[in-house]
Amino acid sequence: MTRAIKAGAKGYLVKNSEPEQLTTAVIDIAASGSFLSPALAQRLAIGSVKDETNEEIKKLTPREFDIFCLLAQGKSTKEVASHLHLSYKTICNNSTTIKDKLGIKTLSELALLASRHGIVKSPDIS
Repeated sequence: MTRAIKAGAKGYLVKNSEPEQLTTAVIDIAASGSFLSPALAQRLAIGSVKDETNEEIKKLTPREFDIFCLLAQGKSTKEVASHLHLSYKTICNNSTTIKDKLGIKTLSELALLASRHGIVKSPDIS
């Protein structure tokens, strides 16, 4: 789809679009010059947000990423320090740096971010 748009396509419908969307697409293209089916537009928007966040995650150093993963798994700062044989203060400092780089404020947000990007598995809440 992105190749089609880059090649000059003015609109794009997915195969399972409602037939009425074809009419809407033609009208929108004539009026504004472009059309994307709502389902596709939503997927693209979500994908671009994920890509931006993935780029932020890639900016973490290997050590920061290790700490990020352990914190996202629900380990406490003391547990992470013990596991990595680092001081508690080092983990606290790294935790702050990680949250700053990722634009988040809490460990809950960190865990949610890691889960959404498949870095850690979401807990099964039943």
